[in-house]
Amino acid sequence: GDEGTTSAAPVAAPDVGDSTNTTTATPTGTVVTIETFQEKHFADLVRLEKDFLNSKLMCCCIPLGSFATEAEVRKTFKKHPEMMEVGAMAFVEGQAVGFIQVVLHGMPCDI
Repeated sequence: GDEGTTSAAPVAAPDVGDSTNTTTATPTGTVVTIETFQEKHFADLVRLEKDFLNSKLMCCCIPLGSFATEAEVRKTFKKHPEMMEVGAMAFVEGQAVGFIQVVLHGMPCDI
């Protein structure tokens, strides 16, 4: 039969309030808001990066780690403001839960 299979309801098209903010609901009904990077997001960006990278190992034994500070993030974006336009934060119920940073040709990348 159908044991072990699931079906998801279609996701509604996002409601776009402006060019920096998109809100949509997941199939489970969770509301996710995506906002392009703004200075108010820097503390959340640093926290999420540290939470993710500090839990990962390189070569199975060397901590990857992140030592970035909010001041360093601010300095990078001040030097390369175009990076703010191609990065975004994801929020669920006002809590930052993820981010993405796209790097286009000519933009600095320290990874």
